[in-house]
Amino acid sequence: MVTYPEDVLINIVGPPLGKVSIVTKQFPEWNINQAIVLFRPNRWVISKIISYYLQNPKTIHWLENTSKATAGQYNVKVSTCREIPFPLCSVEEQHAIVEEIETRLSVCDKMAQDIDEALEKAEALRQSILKRLLRGSYSMKGSWQRCGWRRTGSLRMCCWKG
Repeated sequence: MVTYPEDVLINIVGPPLGKVSIVTKQFPEWNINQAIVLFRPNRWVISKIISYYLQNPKTIHWLENTSKATAGQYNVKVSTCREIPFPLCSVEEQHAIVEEIETRLSVCDKMAQDIDEALEKAEALRQSILKRLLRGSYSMKGSWQRCGWRRTGSLRMCCWKG
């Protein structure tokens, strides 16, 4: 089957079931196999709203519940994909919804980036401290003075008194 830029594709054999993509404009047309269903946008529906709706966990759950599963592999019929309950609103509302989704996703992406950077800094600090401790150039003097030792069962613990 031939697909064109802006078509929305979803795999119907899985796991993983429900991997969605929008066809790029890199080539004027592409070929797909029978394990992929295409949704073609038109004047009433834009490709990004189709894509986000198909990625919705409720949509994936609906597909899983209406599919046949053999040996742990889902197989969704093309006819079932034609029956996906798809709410339709005006194109203007679709653009507004997509903008809101992408705004929220960019916030999530920024948070994930900040977390990754913080984890990298923490690991670098940890490595630096370990390296200095192993070389003997890191002094814990003063730290141990604020530490009160107590026995908990067979384990001695340092209880910080800072």
